[in-house]
Amino acid sequence: MELNCNCRRPPKGIVCRDERIGCDEVIQVGELAVAAAHRTAFDLGRHLPLNSAVVHLDALANATGLTRERVLPLLDEYRGARGMKKLRTALDLMDGGAQSPRETWLRLLLTKDFPRPTTQIPLFNSRGVPFAYLDMGWEDLKIAVEYDGEHHQKNRDQYIWDEQRLRLIRARDWLHIKVIKEDEPDDVTARVKRAWALRERAFAVAERVS
Repeated sequence: MELNCNCRRPPKGIVCRDERIGCDEVIQVGELAVAAAHRTAFDLGRHLPLNSAVVHLDALANATGLTRERVLPLLDEYRGARGMKKLRTALDLMDGGAQSPRETWLRLLLTKDFPRPTTQIPLFNSRGVPFAYLDMGWEDLKIAVEYDGEHHQKNRDQYIWDEQRLRLIRARDWLHIKVIKEDEPDDVTARVKRAWALRERAFAVAERVS
């Protein structure tokens, strides 16, 4: 737990920070006064290591609809506060489309070698109703990358739907890359690079034909 107070010797498990905080950055939850979402993001981005900060910011944005623009005024309000450079980077990387820490990990891995992927890409059936929201990918290339958590493997009904869903995705000419916990980062990157190479060759052939 973290508290905003002047305490030099906090109890074990309590982190105390003596920082300025505005009235509009606090909300009431029951009998407790707690930091509002935008102030929470401001503190997470400054105090946590970068990757951990992005994981928490993604979760916060997914749960509350928080946007980068909502946090930016605090950077001007508290100009010169510690950790501002890291906060700006974390806010640039924040994406509320991530639905788990491993999806955030996967997105950050991909941005090292590829353009930033779009998250929660909708795919529609013949009636115009979305049947899938792809974790992340590149719509122009029709390349999807999705993280397959353990619940997908242990629940039989989930497994059946995942297989049927995958067939529908591939029938729409998407290259689909499934990532599991045991995959090495270099292997994931190599698989995505192969998908990019396939699409680039296909585009080159199409251009020559046209």
